[in-house]
Amino acid sequence: MSLSPLAILADTDEASLFENDIVQLVIKIKWNTFGQYCFMKEFFPFVLLVISFVVGFVFDYLPFRIISYILCTLSLSFEECRELYQEGFYDYLQSPYNYLSVAPLLSSMKEQLR
Repeated sequence: MSLSPLAILADTDEASLFENDIVQLVIKIKWNTFGQYCFMKEFFPFVLLVISFVVGFVFDYLPFRIISYILCTLSLSFEECRELYQEGFYDYLQSPYNYLSVAPLLSSMKEQLR
């Protein structure tokens, strides 16, 4: 649990606190220095994946299907590796949800090896 000022504000039910000029300035600075970068880092790969999926599967264009498959596999692999690193090996294996996340990835890799 974080006790930073923004974490405390995020947990409050008092919406009027966000009307304060100082609070708005702190949020703007945090967005410009950190939040915007994190948002773009997550947003653009997602948009690329959605575009490749739509073009590949909706418009039935094989090269984009392959790109979509590769992007999806890389994305799943990256997310699971990040969770494994953050949680630690033992804790990662204790959560049944991680097995549900890894199952499609392993199934996908199995199909690729055929």
